[in-house]
Amino acid sequence: MNWKTVILNHDKPIAAAGMRPDVIPATRKAACLAACFFVLALNVGALSVRMTLNPDTLRMGESANLVISVEGVDRGPAPALPEVPGLRISGPAVEQSVSMSLVNGRMQQERTLNYRYTIVPLQSGEYEIGPFRYTHKNETVTIPAKVMRVVASADGSGQDGEPISLSDLVFAEITVDKERVFVHQPFTLTIAVYSRNLNLGRNVSLMNMPESGIQTQPFQEGGTTREVVRNEVYDVRRYQTEIRPLTAGTIRFEPKLRIQVMVPRRRQRRDPFFDDSIFQGLFSNMDAQPFDVTVTPVDVVVRSLPETDRPDSFTGGVGQFQFEAHIRETEAQPGDPLTLTFVIEGKGNLDAVSAPAVSESDRFRVYPPRMTHSDLDQAGQRGRKVFEQIVIPRTAESREVPPIAFSYFDPDTGYYHTITRGPLPLNLREGDPASQRVVRADGVGPDHQARIVGQDIRYLKPAPARWQRVDDTPWFATRGFLAAQIIPLLMGLAVILVARRRHVLDADVARARRYRAPRSARPGLQRAVKALRHNDVDEFYTGIWAAISTYFGDRLNLPPGAITAGEVIPAMREHGLDEENRDLLESVFTACEQNRFSRAGSDPDTMQALLEQTKRLLKNCVRLPS
Repeated sequence: MNWKTVILNHDKPIAAAGMRPDVIPATRKAACLAACFFVLALNVGALSVRMTLNPDTLRMGESANLVISVEGVDRGPAPALPEVPGLRISGPAVEQSVSMSLVNGRMQQERTLNYRYTIVPLQSGEYEIGPFRYTHKNETVTIPAKVMRVVASADGSGQDGEPISLSDLVFAEITVDKERVFVHQPFTLTIAVYSRNLNLGRNVSLMNMPESGIQTQPFQEGGTTREVVRNEVYDVRRYQTEIRPLTAGTIRFEPKLRIQVMVPRRRQRRDPFFDDSIFQGLFSNMDAQPFDVTVTPVDVVVRSLPETDRPDSFTGGVGQFQFEAHIRETEAQPGDPLTLTFVIEGKGNLDAVSAPAVSESDRFRVYPPRMTHSDLDQAGQRGRKVFEQIVIPRTAESREVPPIAFSYFDPDTGYYHTITRGPLPLNLREGDPASQRVVRADGVGPDHQARIVGQDIRYLKPAPARWQRVDDTPWFATRGFLAAQIIPLLMGLAVILVARRRHVLDADVARARRYRAPRSARPGLQRAVKALRHNDVDEFYTGIWAAISTYFGDRLNLPPGAITAGEVIPAMREHGLDEENRDLLESVFTACEQNRFSRAGSDPDTMQALLEQTKRLLKNCVRLPS
């Protein structure tokens, strides 16, 4: 039913009730407004449910977390998961998270009800969990299925029972998205590092890459995923870069990767949460053992741009571009300079693109074009360039600027494309003879006339206020003054170093939060210690929760509403936290949640034990590489 039908259906009842015709439009507006609010209310109240499975690939003996999140509700029925043969599903544990956001100057609060299930595989294979329906207050939502793959656990031996080597536990692959490209056509190179049962460092050194003929952008690291290779589960890190070939030929990529295998070692450490030297030796408990990984080479064939059908207006552009041209002044006199503006934008080798130009002719005197504005991305592949060219019409018969053509090569289609703009019309008028003043000197004939072009007056220099002997050393040449010049240099260097460090932390929020994570946990622990002295149970658990929530929120770059056991424990497992400390982390979360939601009392011995467990847990987490 459309809005017009709704309004017309009310015309007769309103008129029949004896209302005046001039009241009908206002009633129509009220009915339309009420219908709009009704539709908006239906949209706002829509039920939103999502399901996440982490991890979705695992070995026998591991467990996965299945979380069903219902947004915008405080309480509701737990979803009834279907039974899946081969899987043991336990739960749910009910958690509630609250997120705050500032919208149009108003603080908005959004609640999410999380149902967390623990899934333990009983045998290897591929399992499908779902689909199933969830109903809340007469609304039903269908939740799509999730697929989980379980492989047999590694037994420490290779094929035929032979012992495995380090090369079986870590290897790398290199891939490209295009194996045949043209000159200046970018392509993506991806390096994937596969590892299992190893703790790898964050730094990866790349050696034996081609040094000439290509332009390479900095590598970007993607997230860590899991894949099954040869019936084994591997953690996969991917590094991508964009490469632009500069010359034709075959480029072979056969890099060698040097990775760092982190090996723990025993060492006495000071308490990092109650010591000012918290960042000294933060990772000194780990030894980095270098290991070189070779990859199967990949060849990329780079073709030259075709000579056939290459237009004369081609200036080297390879990609997809748009071109515009316009003239700033349309009314002028012969001899007046006119400014032509050329705008080239799009994606491709914009940093190497030059501007088209108007050629010299008997009607126009021209100057070389110059670039006035450039707004390109870091790679110089996307953005906008603006050029200007000065042309001077010679005669009033120059009624238009001839057409201007810009040509580029599209590597996706393999053809040249030409964009023509113009001709650009002009309105030239004859010059005004009165605008030129001519003077004649006495005794000079008409052939020796001179045009006044300006003034040239050389003023007298005033006498110096103070005379100085030639052999006197000025104050600014003394040794003391020259030695003092090093002070501003040192201060400037200090300012540059501080600004550079601040810029790095401002640009990388996750790194800045990891950097301050241990320090952010101190106030919470000190608050818990003070509460323990006064036997304040609520204040004690508030301090413990503040310590672990701020630490793991900064360490993992999580928002406040996402700091739960189900989010933190799997993430810390990927950072190398062992099973004993994961159990300890879960017990600390459980103790805090029990006190926060049930307000159960605790004796001083129990609180003292929990405090020591929390301190030991955070110290162990600090020792892990970030």
